[in-house]
Amino acid sequence: MAQHRRQSSMRAEILPPEQPKRFVGTFQLRSARYPWGKAAAASLSMGICILLGAIAGHVDWGLIATVGGFTSLYVHNEPYAQRAVKLVVVGLALAASLALGTLSAPYTWSMALTLGVVSMAATFFAGAYRIPPPSGYFFILVCALGTGLPVDPGSAPLRFGLALIGVAVAWVISMVGWIRHPHRPETSAVMAAFREVAAFLGASDHADKAQHNAALALRASEAAVTGARQVHWRQPGTSYRLYMLHERLKALFMAGISIAAEGKGPIHPGLSGAVIGISRAITDSTRAEGLVVPQPGLNTPARWRAHRELEQAQRIAATPPSEFSPKFQPSRRSVKDVLSGALDRRSGVIENVLRMGLVVVLATVIAHLLGNPRPYWVPLTCASVLQGVTQAGTLQRTIQRALGTTIGVILGSLILAAHPPVAVMIVALMGFQWLAELLIVRNYGLAMVVITPLPLILAEAGLPGLQPAFLVHSRLEDTLLGCVIGVIGVLVLWRRASSQRLPHLAAEALRLEGALLLSAALVRQHEAPLRHEATVRHEAALRREAAVRNEAAVRNDLVKQKNALQGLLLHLRTTYDAAVSEIPRAKPVLEGFWPIMIAVTRLGYSIVSISEHPWGDAFDSRGKAQEENAQEGRAQEGRAQDTPEPKLDITKMFADLATAIERDQRPSTKQWLEIPGFPAISEDWQTLQEALQSAARTR
Repeated sequence: MAQHRRQSSMRAEILPPEQPKRFVGTFQLRSARYPWGKAAAASLSMGICILLGAIAGHVDWGLIATVGGFTSLYVHNEPYAQRAVKLVVVGLALAASLALGTLSAPYTWSMALTLGVVSMAATFFAGAYRIPPPSGYFFILVCALGTGLPVDPGSAPLRFGLALIGVAVAWVISMVGWIRHPHRPETSAVMAAFREVAAFLGASDHADKAQHNAALALRASEAAVTGARQVHWRQPGTSYRLYMLHERLKALFMAGISIAAEGKGPIHPGLSGAVIGISRAITDSTRAEGLVVPQPGLNTPARWRAHRELEQAQRIAATPPSEFSPKFQPSRRSVKDVLSGALDRRSGVIENVLRMGLVVVLATVIAHLLGNPRPYWVPLTCASVLQGVTQAGTLQRTIQRALGTTIGVILGSLILAAHPPVAVMIVALMGFQWLAELLIVRNYGLAMVVITPLPLILAEAGLPGLQPAFLVHSRLEDTLLGCVIGVIGVLVLWRRASSQRLPHLAAEALRLEGALLLSAALVRQHEAPLRHEATVRHEAALRREAAVRNEAAVRNDLVKQKNALQGLLLHLRTTYDAAVSEIPRAKPVLEGFWPIMIAVTRLGYSIVSISEHPWGDAFDSRGKAQEENAQEGRAQEGRAQDTPEPKLDITKMFADLATAIERDQRPSTKQWLEIPGFPAISEDWQTLQEALQSAARTR
């Protein structure tokens, strides 16, 4: 039977993991889209702030106000309604960071503690809310600048107010797009998700990676469309249309996973092209009118599901937004859920928070003990180095930071020494900010060349008797010291955190998969039982429970379990990528864990996909015949059918394998999981058991 399943299934072979290129990317340009709009907004914010200061007769005030202009760097694809609130919170936090840095500047101990608290708070909230780069870095930078400005605790209120002016400027510039295109951010997020799902449906090689990228894009799209529908200032029909397109795309993604789980051939090649066609119609509904949805190549439930979802998406895309009217408000994660998720030890946020705080405090103290009267540049460098997602990424950023800062310090010192006119200063700083935002997505080292002059000029411009040669020498020393301390912190503090979390995350995912499979059974439309080595022992109990429990509550639990499992599977893959980049790397252990992780991930997505629709798709009239064929196949493999088989429930089956993963041992017994109509799920189950056996043999 195992051979029969292997031949009939179209599951891609689990290829060896890609080896991380530790230092190759240091001097390479990544392939990424230039953020022209974000770069222009950040540049304008900085220029206007300095210009306002010059008009008021205080260029130094304008320079301080640019700190608030950093607010525009936190603009992403969130809806304008969310962006309006988000930028206010970010701006207040930046202004408060500057004020705290100013108040703590007179004493080294207060400076170290303040920088430590701000860095920990910034890292925690950035991790909890999954804020993409620059993440929490600029809050630390602004606080460090506050300690590097001329020491004057009494000026904290003034600096706070000046920063708020910069926040107001950045807020207006970042929100001006709402006037003409009120739904551009969430539209961009949905279109990006369509492209990634199309890539997944058309993937022949590296399908697991394409599936992971599609899941990430769908999560970003869901955050955008649900946020847009919480508060809609204009065109609510557009918000609802985007939400409906996202829902159909999510269902199509799950149907694609189900097609792979059916094991009856590759996904139809025309699906990918049709999805791309619909993505182009998101901004112009007329483009969807002539779009042809391909017919399923094979007559299977999952393929017809994909066909139906694609047809519905095509109809939605062809309908103008004005014909939609919102019917309900989708739910979003509460603040309590966000914070509790970040506090979970398996999230990895706590280790990052503690590492950042300890290293920043230590760097400040060490710099002071070495005789540095203004040590702000050392913890600032440490924080920059620690922004690396992985240990290998941290080392790469260290090299880029050292080289880029060297050139940037020289450039900034030359500007300070030249005492240029205000107009030249404005143009230069605007140009630096513009280039920094364009280059940061391509190469961090190049970006550092133009980023470094910004904080240097902001902190040093007001100091009397500036000596460029001394400034270059001292800042380069501070940069090297900060890089060394940052790297030591990464290599010493919780250096094995990712690899140690891997078994527990995989085990938790497996337990959730078993729970989801049972929850889906509670709401299925047919009475055909799940089959494995024996009839599920508590099938009757499940039916009784389904009769008693409220159906809506059952379905609500099912949705929560699916969301939790998908989030955990994404986190599992991210954690594995971080573990592979640990230094030194436990290569044999991680390579042995790779097939385990892939099998758990494939199994999880397959279970989520078949739970999206009534169980009739999986348990139809052919279930009995398929079970009889399965029994016949097992008999052909020589498995004794006359021996009484133990009665095991699904919860225990999944729990046993989860325990084996956590304890790094072989499964106690080899068990069978049969889902009629989805042989690839059985294959994933067998692959997981074989991977555990193989990993145990290699130890």
